Amino acid sequence: MRFAEAVRERREAVAKGAQSGASAPRSQGVAESVAILKGGHFVIAEEKRMLTLTDTATMVVKEIVDRSGGPDGTGLRINAEDPAGTEFAVEIVPTPEETDAIVEQAGARVYLGGNAAEALADKTLDASVSPDGRVAFDVVPQQA
Repeated sequence: MRFAEAVRERREAVAKGAQSGASAPRSQGVAESVAILKGGHFVIAEEKRMLTLTDTATMVVKEIVDRSGGPDGTGLRINAEDPAGTEFAVEIVPTPEETDAIVEQAGARVYLGGNAAEALADKTLDASVSPDGRVAFDVVPQQA
């Protein structure tokens, strides 16, 4: 199955759930759960302003990670060389680095390096998939 078709199937499943009364998760400006791994222990940072994901980005991240064949805990890692950066490195990794912030939204895991966490704290990650399966991520301001 092509990537674009897989994302379309996930989108239809979410829409079907919404029609049946189930609510699809929406970005609220605060991630559902945010944890930072420090010294081998997760520290939950509730109510901290953090990157959020649109429903489409959530589906795309889950599909990319699922297709990578990585172990449980595999996620999309985003980092930047500069905390004020506008260019980001994105890769699939099996585990976060020790100082990464972890954004988990509706089953999609995104690991943020320190500079990326700072640069993206008030942003939302969106995604689009072209008919031939190419993915483009966009970073937009969070809506209040």
